Amino acid sequence: MFYHKANQTVKNEPGMKFMDEISKIDENVVNSEITRLVREIKAVRDELDELTELEETLKSELIDRFKSENIDNYEGAGVTVDLVEAKIENRLDTKRLKEEDPDLYQKYLHPVERREHLRFRKTD
Repeated sequence: MFYHKANQTVKNEPGMKFMDEISKIDENVVNSEITRLVREIKAVRDELDELTELEETLKSELIDRFKSENIDNYEGAGVTVDLVEAKIENRLDTKRLKEEDPDLYQKYLHPVERREHLRFRKTD
């Protein structure tokens, strides 16, 4: 016997219960929807990567132009742009502090709630 659901036709195999079959179809539909969403997100992230690279190139050109024209800020085109010179900042090496003085590290450690999110890693 055959059943049709969500553009899928599945043969009812001997010993397979109807609900088991429907469950497998539902799982396939869910998995295909997840796959579609993941592919869309990957496409957006790929486009973002390309746009970020373009942005960095344009920023580099703009910095060079600011320096050559001796400009430190620009207002126009709906934005204000300030040239911020490179500098050295002091930051706490938490990894080293944790290793060398774990009690002090624990004393100043405080919980921070992170919202639920998805982590993506490029695989190709």
